[in-house]
Amino acid sequence: MADLNALLGQLIQGQIDLQNHIAALAAAQPQPAPLARKKVVADPGSFDGSPAKFHEWWSKLKVWIDITMDGANDATVAAAVYSRLTGPKAGWWAQVRLDQCMAAHATLVAAPPLALGAPPPPPAWPTKQALEAEIEGFFLPGNNQEWARAQLLRLRQGPRQRIDEFLAQFEALKIQSRCVDDYARDLLERALQRKLLEQIYIQNMQRDTYVALTASAKEMGRAQELFLINTQSQSPARYYQGQNYSSSSASGSGTPMDIGAADASSQQRGKGPQCYNCQLFGHITRECTKPRRPRRGQPQAQAAQAQPEDDQLNAVRGMSFAEMQAFFRDLKD
Repeated sequence: MADLNALLGQLIQGQIDLQNHIAALAAAQPQPAPLARKKVVADPGSFDGSPAKFHEWWSKLKVWIDITMDGANDATVAAAVYSRLTGPKAGWWAQVRLDQCMAAHATLVAAPPLALGAPPPPPAWPTKQALEAEIEGFFLPGNNQEWARAQLLRLRQGPRQRIDEFLAQFEALKIQSRCVDDYARDLLERALQRKLLEQIYIQNMQRDTYVALTASAKEMGRAQELFLINTQSQSPARYYQGQNYSSSSASGSGTPMDIGAADASSQQRGKGPQCYNCQLFGHITRECTKPRRPRRGQPQAQAAQAQPEDDQLNAVRGMSFAEMQAFFRDLKD
């Protein structure tokens, strides 16, 4: 019985030792590194001072700062913004602001401790709110609104421009110019392609407001783009029919093809003047070395002139030499 109790005590002690050893190994294991936060917003890149690109760049940059630089101090945020300004205007202004902020920071570091009750000095780096107001005040003056308004008045949808791209461009200029919806609806109706606007009117689609016209233009434009894609993939020869190619039915009806006109139109024009004698290029008619072609109406005149000459030849046939001299003497008289 004593041996059994001793054996049970050894088993219990061994289990306790094993648990302590496992706990020690777990404590000695290095802690897993925290997972890095994924960047869900791409870096908007640099800004060269162009007014047309400022709205897009600045909107993306503010979102990028809020997501990727959450918790960063003012100096880090300001340096990240200033370092993305390039070009003659934006780059020089950013360099001046960086020099000013770094000089102010050096002054604050070297300054003696403040006396009790003294007001604190201004910060060396602008806060996030002050930085936004500074950037927008320098790169977004009031004349940018006039520029966007002028661009909106001149904007037209290109012949090969997709409807989604055009509507996005129109909406960006509308927001930047602060154009009201009633006026923007008239401008959009004037800027759309004629064939697209005709289909909107023919189909009696909604166009009373700016939002309704935008939705109708997007729906009809996408339908036309899909139709063109399907048509090109099924019958590409349809787009190669020119004015010299007639489409006839299987029964043979239709306008016959003018082969000569097709050959003449397909002949490439050479360099230099064209010769009206040989129809080649590079010289004029009087310099042509090929046999002369009769002009229009010239064969009839030559035939009429050759008729009396043939009568004279028939008249002198069979005459002696003396009779021929007398005959031609009479003709001269």
